[in-house]
Amino acid sequence: MHIELTLNKLAKKHGFEYHWQPIKYDTKRAVIPCGSHEQQMYIYNVVSRIKSIEVTTWACYECEYEGYIYIMTAVDAQILRTESNKEMNRVNSWWNRYHIADTETRKLMACGAIE
Repeated sequence: MHIELTLNKLAKKHGFEYHWQPIKYDTKRAVIPCGSHEQQMYIYNVVSRIKSIEVTTWACYECEYEGYIYIMTAVDAQILRTESNKEMNRVNSWWNRYHIADTETRKLMACGAIE
């Protein structure tokens, strides 16, 4: 896989480690743990140059710094967005129907007899 080879090279050159994390809808992302904001920004600037990927970050500054960089192929990111939106629309539709339903229909919906 192109992204794996590129990440391997960058990890060796810039001294970071990463692992692959499977996520929903048969997609995966690379996770790079970071011990400081400076390290996170340095690695972010390095990996964000890779073409056809999406890079996101997460950090918590409370007490001890904890940060991560997440990298997905553009294709996996689009699949994740599309499928997540479908799931959210389905859940919202169910809740909207549940709130306007009569008591008996609510009972049937709650036990899964009606979707």
